[in-house]
Amino acid sequence: MKKGDPMPDSHWRAKVISSQAAFEEGFAEFTASFFLNPNHDGDNIADKDFQANKIGYRLSKGTNEVSATLEWSDTVKNTGELMDTEFFIAKILHRIAMSYDNPYDGYQNIVNIKSSDEFRKSPNLSSFIKIFAANYPQDFERFKVKFAEEINTVNAESTRRIQTDEKRKIAELLSNTSSLIISIGQSEIKDIPVAETSAATSETAVKYTRTVKGKPGASTADSVKIKIMSEKIKGGNIDSGE
Repeated sequence: MKKGDPMPDSHWRAKVISSQAAFEEGFAEFTASFFLNPNHDGDNIADKDFQANKIGYRLSKGTNEVSATLEWSDTVKNTGELMDTEFFIAKILHRIAMSYDNPYDGYQNIVNIKSSDEFRKSPNLSSFIKIFAANYPQDFERFKVKFAEEINTVNAESTRRIQTDEKRKIAELLSNTSSLIISIGQSEIKDIPVAETSAATSETAVKYTRTVKGKPGASTADSVKIKIMSEKIKGGNIDSGE
C-alpha cells in the first residue's frame, strides 16, 4: 500500500496488495464479519460477487485542485492477483468456517493455523490452504466440495444471462482460481486404494484410505463415492447438477 492515498477514506478490500498484507487484512475483515451477526454474514461476505475486476483512481484536474474518483475497470484480475485480494481471502476463510457443522469450530481451526509457526514462515493464502489440508483433511474435503459447487453455480447462473467478454473472463478466473486452491490442498493429501474383505459377507469392498503427508498413521476410510467425487473436484470439473 502506498502513501498519499488520494481518497483517505477508501477501503483496500478489492485492491491487489502484497500476499502477506492481503491475508492479514482478509483475516481481519473475515473476523469482523463473522461476529457481526448470528448468521456470520456481516458486510455481505457470503455474497457471490468475488470482486474480480481491478479498481483504481481516476484523477480529475481542476483549476485550483486535483480530485480523485475510485472506480472499477473492465480489466479482470488474474488468479495470483485474486488470491492477493483482501476481500477474496475473507470470503475463502468464511467458506471454510461455514463448511463446519459448527462454524465456531471452523473459526477456531482457522485461528490455530494462523498462529502456527509453520504459517508464520509464509503467511499467505496458499500456505494457509496447505496447512489446512494437511492438518484437517476431512474438513478440507468438506470445504472443497462446497466451494467447487458454489463456483460452478455462480458460473452456471452467469451463462444464463447475456454473455460479454468480461463475464467469460470472470467465469474462467473463478474456475481457475478455485481449481488452484483445491489442487494446493489436495497436494497435501494422498489417496491410496485399499482392498478390504468383509468377514460377514466374504465380499471384497474397495475403500480408500487418506494418508496425510508427514503424518504417519493419520488416515481415515472413505467410500468409493467420495473418491469419485474427489477426483472430479480436484480437476474443477464437478457438475453442480450432480
